[in-house]
Amino acid sequence: MFDVLSKAVWSARWAHNNPFHSEPEKALTEGERPKGRWFKSSSRYSMSPELITVIIATMLPVAELRGGIPLGLGLGLDPATVIVTAFIVNCLVFFPIYFGLALTYDRFFSRFVWARKLIERVHRKGEHYVEKYGILGLAIFVGIPLPVTGAWTGTGAAWLLGLDWKKSFIAICLGVLIATIIVSTISLGVIEGIRLASV
Repeated sequence: MFDVLSKAVWSARWAHNNPFHSEPEKALTEGERPKGRWFKSSSRYSMSPELITVIIATMLPVAELRGGIPLGLGLGLDPATVIVTAFIVNCLVFFPIYFGLALTYDRFFSRFVWARKLIERVHRKGEHYVEKYGILGLAIFVGIPLPVTGAWTGTGAAWLLGLDWKKSFIAICLGVLIATIIVSTISLGVIEGIRLASV
């Protein structure tokens, strides 16, 4: 009896300490699912609320990816997921703005003084870059991550200047890519600096 118990204890200890031994995987609970990623649940795909928040922030004209990327990183989401999502969303903003202005400005927004002043301001700023550098100037204008630049104002300027929408979209995407690199580098650098300072 003693020999049988000894062998059983030894076997249990060996299995516990064996590096190749693994326990059965447990199903992930709601709180254990990776943040900021698509995950499969009940045969359907869902998105985390944090990533949805990043998408909404990136769509706003006052934030765009300049606010969306730092927000997502600050929420602890996967950097690659945040950066790619913000880039795609910021590029797609082009279509509702460009074609929305074409459909609604003369019929609706032109009636308001504040709208006309805003459009004139965007026109002046965008015209300077486009006259100096051509269509590439539009990309530079969008790529500078300042409060008065970005995909929203760049798209508005492209429409006001009568630029071809296909060329304008390519320029906007290039500008968004430049802004993505700048904002991501700064944001990741700040987060890493904070992490090192807290060690």
